[in-house]
Amino acid sequence: TNVANHKDVVVARSGIQEANTGLVPLNFQHIFTAVQFKFGEIKKAGQIHSISIEGIHLNGSLDLAYESASGFMAMIAWSYNDDGTATFSLPLGNNMNITGGDGENGNDGDAIGTLENGFALMMIPQTLEGAKLIIEYTPEGSDTEVEMKANLIGTWAAGKVVTYTISISEILDIWFNNTT
Repeated sequence: TNVANHKDVVVARSGIQEANTGLVPLNFQHIFTAVQFKFGEIKKAGQIHSISIEGIHLNGSLDLAYESASGFMAMIAWSYNDDGTATFSLPLGNNMNITGGDGENGNDGDAIGTLENGFALMMIPQTLEGAKLIIEYTPEGSDTEVEMKANLIGTWAAGKVVTYTISISEILDIWFNNTT
């Protein structure tokens, strides 16, 4: 569950070779889904203490099936072990101060956890059932920490990058867009 230990894994298959031509074509595919986060519109400044996703499959088995006509790998199929789900958190350090607006003093549009900054979550592809995004946040001018939750729905496919854009309203609602 430690993001620093998440690695991108690529597999290659040659498929069935009908003749010895000296060349072996390889088909490369990523086996995980990269899940990353960025800020959308921040309407209420404050400190984010943690950004987590819970209810995510932790372990599974990978089946590398291939298409017999071309001999190349056609799909990556995951099955999940029955050892439950886990929670994954982004490594934010102590706290992340956020303010609204673009530019030097604002966080609108800033990357939080991405492939570029090394904080993307490399996750088992899965259909999200009961998964949640959880943000622990203290609004500016308050000493009270607020836990905001949102349901995650959809499917994470192998080899895709899913970006959740997190926005915080003035009344402390969160909403997010999911782009694949």
